[in-house]
Amino acid sequence: MEVITDLYRRALRCRVCFAEDTGLKAPIIDVAQPRWVGTRFRAARLRIAFVMLNPGAGDPSKDAGNRVARELLLGFRDGGATFADVLAFQREHMESWGKPAGRFLRFYIRDLDLELEDVAFLNIALCATLRNRYPSWMLDRCFADHSGMILRQLKPNLVVLCGVSARRFASAISALCPSAKVVATLHHAHREGRDVEAREQAQLRGVINALAETSV
Repeated sequence: MEVITDLYRRALRCRVCFAEDTGLKAPIIDVAQPRWVGTRFRAARLRIAFVMLNPGAGDPSKDAGNRVARELLLGFRDGGATFADVLAFQREHMESWGKPAGRFLRFYIRDLDLELEDVAFLNIALCATLRNRYPSWMLDRCFADHSGMILRQLKPNLVVLCGVSARRFASAISALCPSAKVVATLHHAHREGRDVEAREQAQLRGVINALAETSV
């Protein structure tokens, strides 16, 4: 975790994608946003990393909370807070993630019969942008400089690419994590309906159960 902590702190100091000539603007949380790593992830029989494209820009109704989160992230960047502090803050708010509230944990944890402490989450782009603009060059740059290295340090057995846009990183992730199985599924905010979701979730549970049986 020390290496992952250092990599996230390095990412928090990076503002390359927000140089004036890029046209990208940041929302209230204008630094990289670390994502969840469960306390039992390292020791889990099957280390599952859910990989999404980006953090959201944030709902205007949650501006006050976003300012609090930003201050914590700046403290983490500068050494005044720990990675555990960041994760504890995140855990406190995760029950409300998604629309409707709670959809995030239901989709990735409860419907798959997983435990939150056993899994990790990661975004390809670590920073949010205003209007959720994520050009290909930004995604590629962040993956090469930051998120790819974090994923490699996680040493997952299974990488689940969440959403269509994340799937183009399948080959790059397989090259970085050659021992990991890489599969794709829906993003939790999909609009495909519950029948499609149930089918996709059943397929993913099958992959997870099969890998769990063969993992040492």
